[in-house]
Amino acid sequence: MRLDAVLPGLRAWLRVLSILAVAALSACATEGQQALAPAAESCLLVDTDAAIDDFRALAALMPTGRVVAIIATAGVASPERGASAIAHLMAASPMTAGVPLVIGASATTPSPEPWLPAARANAERLNGYLAEAIPFATDTWPLEDKVAALIRGCAELRVVVIGPWSSFVRYAGKLGPALRQVVAQGLPLGDVAAAGPPGFNCRYDLPACRQAHELLRAGKLGIWVDVPRGVTPAYAPTQEMLSSLAASGLPGTMAAALRANPDGWKDSLLTADAAAVYILRPDLFAPKGAHLEPMLSPDDLRRLWTAAVNAGR
Repeated sequence: MRLDAVLPGLRAWLRVLSILAVAALSACATEGQQALAPAAESCLLVDTDAAIDDFRALAALMPTGRVVAIIATAGVASPERGASAIAHLMAASPMTAGVPLVIGASATTPSPEPWLPAARANAERLNGYLAEAIPFATDTWPLEDKVAALIRGCAELRVVVIGPWSSFVRYAGKLGPALRQVVAQGLPLGDVAAAGPPGFNCRYDLPACRQAHELLRAGKLGIWVDVPRGVTPAYAPTQEMLSSLAASGLPGTMAAALRANPDGWKDSLLTADAAAVYILRPDLFAPKGAHLEPMLSPDDLRRLWTAAVNAGR
């Protein structure tokens, strides 16, 4: 067969193969871009000081698939060791292991709390579940720039603050027009239905708390969630609610961590848990003064929390 008779057909096949190769490369590039860019959706940004009740709240929120990042702010735990404890909890499930962790800010003049050193040592080891507290790796990228990058692509954003306000006042200006709500654990300053001094999350960094309250009141974006106080039965975690958690994955790890040191949470209330349940079922909460409280019995609130955590198996 003559070469000049074969060449036209060969050239045609080469053109087809070239087109197919370009299409395949384009598809791979598009797929890679989609994997790197966050989907435009309803996102949650969780700001926590890694207290024991915060671990429970995170365990209820992470299975939603809406948590775009977790910020570890100084409070009950230090940012670096608190983030490490959170990472151990998240690693228990493929649904939650990839959520980015951000090292947050610390108060310039934190309030002295006599109980804090023991509580911090316990929280940084995930309620004694870990043998040792190991600091999370850090970098020099500014906190506010990290937050701006992580929420890019969120069509709607809700921030859940279950720790002091030290980090929030730094990144608040980067939240942009997607911000819909800031849901906070506890009571706002000046709540006529509240009694006594501000709670720890406000008291630990009072200047940041005051600044955050002013920002949220100006924008009318703040929602504070608490539980009824001084009632019987109490809105508190119980050993019984652990028996309803699945034995594997995130719920199994959460149960094991809580069982590791029952004294670490025996006097706590379901305040951070209630903030998480509000995100999932806002229709089950009603105003009480300037904050919201659940229209649920303690048992029903615990059941909703357990169901949310079990979704992370």
